Parts: sequence; structure tokens; C-alpha cells
Amino acid sequence: MKEDTTKDQRNRKLRWMAFCGVLLAAGCTCVTVQINWPSGPSSSPSAQSTAGPAHPAGGNFPPLAGSLSGQPSPVKSTICNIAIQTTYVDLNQPTPTRTPPTGTTGFRGYLTKSTGGGSPTTLPNSSFVLYWYVNSQIQGCCVNVPGDSTFVQFTPPSSSYPYRFKAYWVQGQPAPAPGDTVTLQATWLP
Repeated sequence: MKEDTTKDQRNRKLRWMAFCGVLLAAGCTCVTVQINWPSGPSSSPSAQSTAGPAHPAGGNFPPLAGSLSGQPSPVKSTICNIAIQTTYVDLNQPTPTRTPPTGTTGFRGYLTKSTGGGSPTTLPNSSFVLYWYVNSQIQGCCVNVPGDSTFVQFTPPSSSYPYRFKAYWVQGQPAPAPGDTVTLQATWLP
């Protein structure tokens, strides 16, 4: 009789451990992870005069900044078949390149401008051309996101390259003043 009780207790413990294992496995498979990408500024005119969304600390594309420069000789008059002004911003601060994480399939970003340490203003994507490059053979321009007045995008040819960025101003559009800081806020897309 005692042997049967011990056997029953052992079986009960084994069943309890199996039940707990099943609950643990079920709990692990029901975990949902939600990732919220920062959204860009609204397309409304009032939103264009304010700063875009804050870049999340530790995001996958830390902001790049730069100031207005004159083009070196020979001066380009077009880039990606778009007529441009003779000034541009080399977005190279704090470091000159950004390398996307493995598996990246896209890039999306926008520019802001701040004057004398003031609040940044989001720039309309119709006023600039965001040029990206790896070297003289691997280069291109971002295109405007359809239906959005601030965001631009491109598909990186590889997620292993370090990319550099320059902003050129479209002919006839207001360019930043000397001393203004232009910042690229962006994210690499999975």
C-alpha cells in the first residue's frame, strides 16, 4: 500500500511538472512585441513650422548634422537630374557615416533647420535633395515619400556599406543661412 502511495505521489509530481512546462511554453509563445517607429511631422502647414518628432535615444540612426558650405570646384548645377543651388550641407556631425543594421531594406528621414540654437524647423522635402553615397560608383538620391511633404526615402543597395549624406537645395527654394544647423532625422527600415 505504501508503495502505491509513493508511486501516486511521484506520478502526481510528474504530471504537475508537465502541466507547468506546458503553461510555460504556452506563455512564451503568446508574447507579443510591438515596435513603434517614430512618425514624421504632419503634412499640415502649421506642423511644418515646428520641429519634427524627437529621435528616440539609442535608435538605429542617430541624427547627423552639418552647416551650409559652398560647393568645391567644379560646381554641380544638377544632381539626380534636379537643378540645384551652389550651396549644400555635408551631414557629417558627429560622425560622417551611418551603417544600417543587417537586414535593412529601406531608409526614411527628414531634415530640420535650427538658427542660433533655436528650436528646429522641419524643412519641406520639395526644398532639398538628399544625396546618399558610399563611393563614386554607389550613390543616389532619396525620393519624396508619396503623399508626405517632409519625408524622403531610398532603398540601400546593401546593409553592409557605410553611407554618407549631403543635402542640396533645389533651385529657387530658400536655403539655410550660413551658421544654421541642418539635421537629418531618420531610421533604417527592416
